[in-house]
Amino acid sequence: MRFQNQQRTRYLSRRDQFRLAIMVGLIGFVVIAIDVASRPASWYWLTGVPAGEQSGGRASENEKIDFKPRSNRDLPPGVIRVVEPKSEAASTEQTEPGDAGPLPEWAVTPEQIATIDDNSVGLRNSERDLYYELLGRTRDLPLDTLQQHARSDLSFAVLMNESTHFLGELVTIKGEFRRLTQIPVGQNDQGLTTIWEGWLFNRDSGTNPYCIRCTSLPEGMPTGELSPPVVVEVTGYFFKRYGYPRADFNLHVAPLVIAAEPQWLKPASITDRGDSEIVTYVLGGAVILGLGLLLILWRFRVGDKQFEQQHLKRLSSASDDAIVSIGDLPTFSVEESLRQFAETQLPEINAEAGGESDAESRGTSGSVS
Repeated sequence: MRFQNQQRTRYLSRRDQFRLAIMVGLIGFVVIAIDVASRPASWYWLTGVPAGEQSGGRASENEKIDFKPRSNRDLPPGVIRVVEPKSEAASTEQTEPGDAGPLPEWAVTPEQIATIDDNSVGLRNSERDLYYELLGRTRDLPLDTLQQHARSDLSFAVLMNESTHFLGELVTIKGEFRRLTQIPVGQNDQGLTTIWEGWLFNRDSGTNPYCIRCTSLPEGMPTGELSPPVVVEVTGYFFKRYGYPRADFNLHVAPLVIAAEPQWLKPASITDRGDSEIVTYVLGGAVILGLGLLLILWRFRVGDKQFEQQHLKRLSSASDDAIVSIGDLPTFSVEESLRQFAETQLPEINAEAGGESDAESRGTSGSVS
């Protein structure tokens, strides 16, 4: 005969299936989140698009930058320099009078740019006139005019890798001055008597500096070796890749920017308002997500306790028939139980005890004889 238990435990109830579905969904969400978080573009909403990508992809932040100065004049013997000829249309446009209007007062002409010896050590004699002229312009022109026509999307990598495309461009750079000193002023026609040289670092440049030259400083700005650094924003002309000797006696190059008076940013204004709002949203989202996870875990725990209590109660509780049959069981009082014990059990116990005593007496008598 085969007995079948009609009351089977449903270990996979709807509640358990719902919990398993939520856990599988959470695992899938974590896997997808890891894949999305590994992509740099996923964080541009927080950090901003790199300037190298904003400028049309001319240079990538991951490209290797050559920090060694070189000169186009230093060619091996027997090498012929090939100059790309200008198109006839371009030459006609430049030679015909009246076609091109007057350049703005802040613009640098192609003839002036041709005097720049890019990627060379120090300043060349051919560059000095333009160098002092640009310093005079940044001193005399309104800062609003310079900022209006300046580009803020050119990163350190772009200026270093594609410097020839941006010579004479107005740029705006934000970063930290870690050293600010006064340098000698050569003979010039601009009436310049003071030039300050600052070495500026920012997130794009990393451990490599910009070289900033300007004619004046904000009132009260500290100078020398700056610790902590001074946060500034400078607007000026990108002059060239400027070669200079480092402390390890090796030559290095840095973007040289001829700037107007730097804007001294106080600590309260270092973080943009938009960045602070984004940080607030991120922290708020993290708190909400954490509270949601805690609520789900708490609900799981409460459900487990309820299921455990109900399951144990169902297994340990007696059926209604068993409870009713308890009343049919015979009952005895203590006196009656003792009387039955005396009538049935005591004679047997006494008989066994008497047999053991006879055996002991026989053994004792045998030993005496």
